[in-house]
Order: sequence, then structure tokens, then C-alpha cells
Amino acid sequence: MTSEFIVQGWTVAGSDVTLRYRSGESVFSEVVGFPVAVEITDVIMRLLDLLAVVAGVSYAKAFAPATVTFPSLDVSPSGLTLIQRTYNEGMREFAFQNQLPLTSTFHVAEVARGDNFQIEALRGEPGRPLIPFGAGRDSCVVASALKHLQPTLFTVGINPFAAEIAQELSLPLLTASRSIDPLLLARNQSGALNGHVPVTAINSLISLIVAELTGHTSVVMANEKSASRPTRIVDGIEVNHQFSKSLEYEQSLRSAVDMAGSIVNYTSVLRSVPDRDISFAFATKCQELHHLFMSCNQAMLRDESRRSAGWCGDCPKCRGMYLSLAPFLSPHEMVGIFGRDLLNDPAQLSGFQDLMSDETKPFECVADISEALESMRHLSTLPQWSRHSVVQSCREVTSKVTTSDSDSYESFSGFDADIQRFMKASQ
Repeated sequence: MTSEFIVQGWTVAGSDVTLRYRSGESVFSEVVGFPVAVEITDVIMRLLDLLAVVAGVSYAKAFAPATVTFPSLDVSPSGLTLIQRTYNEGMREFAFQNQLPLTSTFHVAEVARGDNFQIEALRGEPGRPLIPFGAGRDSCVVASALKHLQPTLFTVGINPFAAEIAQELSLPLLTASRSIDPLLLARNQSGALNGHVPVTAINSLISLIVAELTGHTSVVMANEKSASRPTRIVDGIEVNHQFSKSLEYEQSLRSAVDMAGSIVNYTSVLRSVPDRDISFAFATKCQELHHLFMSCNQAMLRDESRRSAGWCGDCPKCRGMYLSLAPFLSPHEMVGIFGRDLLNDPAQLSGFQDLMSDETKPFECVADISEALESMRHLSTLPQWSRHSVVQSCREVTSKVTTSDSDSYESFSGFDADIQRFMKASQ
């Protein structure tokens, strides 16, 4: 039986925006706290309409399968496409993990009702970009590369790692907050359907609203090339943990933002950059951040009592980042960052093998399988890494790897070229 999930809308009080939802007798409200007062304009209203519906995935999942409606909101054709993709491709991992149909878990039962407002997207000078900043490798590279533009870093939720990096780079940091309705948390604890939601989609819309409110002319993401590749293919259907970071979603969001009347440029300067080039940039150009950055999800858990103090050293994110950076740093340098040598620990073998397998690749933001295989293959050619137990155990599978770019780990041009393209497009 399909339930109905209704996005009722939003209200504003100072710097707080309350998003309201209902399904049957269950009523939810979420407060998004912005770093500045929310001044209502036509553009802000349209962006808040989109945010209310997109953020609703956090609540709709508890009632899946569900029909999603938003009778009091008007959205453009591009906005409706964005919403449909959020609830379809963006929620496929949730559906897969909960054994629900992959293509009909949610039905958006609305039509475009907006004024079909569209702006000619004329972009001004780069100004001071707003950089959504998770304190991981990718966002560190972007912040460092664009530092000369004096960007503002931005987080949703307090991130102590981001605060330290902002201080190290002498860049300002703005922070917004999301207060999830306690009723949803209680439902989750009592067994309601739960799982992954496309949080980058939600945070991107919050970032765009902040950019509008604070006069920033661009929101610069750090979404890389591999984000567009599916994590798994199930019965011919792509399931991508990183769908809301993909090029497809970025294009849909940009179109919706244009049609909302915003001139803020939403882009990722890492979109065409391979994982190895990003790691090379971080290893060679961001040395001052090596002991400050953090990509381990265990250090970011909502429940503070369950958080690790730093790199947990035993999760896919830790292993994925270790494998990506190791070709460019020595074992001593890697241990200095992670606190242990993951590639010389036999207990880590199966976890590293998962990163290189179509069948077991984890649903995490990690490099593409081909990139992981190539990193491991390259490590086997380096004297400082070749005798490490995990590298030796993976020789058989990596010996079959072929590459047309055998010198790729000794060259680097992709990211610099992408930065130049961004600068040119922003002028």
C-alpha cells in the first residue's frame, strides 16, 4: 500500500526557516538555521520551495513507498525535474538497501505550476565564491586553489575540522544548521524504514540560498569525475551512492536555479578531474592541511557519543582515502596522517579488495573501481610500498590492470586546467 507524503511548505522567522511535512496523522517540522537573516525575495521564495520538497526525502523515506505531493508550492518545469530525480535516482540506494522497487519507491504526483520564469544566466566576475566545505581532501584542494579569490567556506552543521582548516587558510567560515524533527528520530529508533538520502542535494540548495543572501556570485562544489559513475548496477538499473554529486544532478540543479531567477553559478571545478590528480594536488600543494583534513564518516556521526576522535582506520572512507593518497606520499607520511599503516595490516585486506570489486564496492564516497585498481597496481611498483602485506596480496588482481597512461602518476595538469576554465567562464 502506498502512503501519501505531503510537503506543506515553509515559514520564515528571522534567520530560521521551518519546513513542514505531513503523512496521515504524522506531522513534522524541520528548522534550517541560516547564518544571516532570510530576506524574502522572489528568488529566495522559489529556492525555498525547492528546498522544502528536496529536504522532504529525509521524512518521506519513513513512509515508503509513498506518493509525494506539494499542493501549496509552485515549481518550474526544471524544478519539477530536479525533484523527480531527487526522489528517483537519489533514493535508489535507500530502496536497494530496504528491498523496495528501485524505480517506483516514490511517485511525485505533481505537475509544473510555476510562471516558467527563466533568467538569461549572465555571470559576473567570480567575486567571492561560496565553497561548501566538508573538510575532506577534495574541498581542501578547491579552497586552496581558489584562495586568491578570498572565498567563503560554508558548512551545514558545526564541523570542527572545517573550522581549523578555515583558520589555517585565513578564510571566513559560515555555518547553517538543520534541526531534524525529534519525531522522525524516534520513528527511526522504533524501526521505521531508514537509510541513505541525497544529502548533497539538500546542502547544495541551502548553499545557494546562503549565496543569494550574502551576495556571493558562485557556489563552487568539489564533486569529482567518479561521482557520476554508479556504485552498483542492479538488474540493469544504476544505483549511485553519489548521485546528488553527479554531473547529471548538477545539470538539473543548475537548470532549476536558472529558472528560479538566480544568477548564482553552481558548479564543480573538479568535475572532469580524475581521482589521482586530486590526490596529487592535495599531496603536493596542500601540505599544511595534511594533519587537519578529515574524510572519515565515523568522525562526523550525528551521535557525538559514537564519534571517533579522528580517522577510525577501519571503514571504507579511511581505506579509500588511504589508497588514493599512498601513491604520492611515503609510508611514514601516511602513518603521520592516519595513525597507522593500513596497507601493512592483513586484517584490512578484505576491505581494500571491496574497493576494487563490482560486486562488493561499498556505498560510500570513494574512488571508482578502475581508479582503485590502478592505485593498488601503481603501489606494487613503488619500493616503499611494494612489500606491504595488502599490496602483495593484491598483486594477482592488479597484475591484470592495463592502463594507457602509465606515467599518469608522474604528471599533473587536469585540475589546473579545470580551474582556468572556471575562471574564464566566470568572467
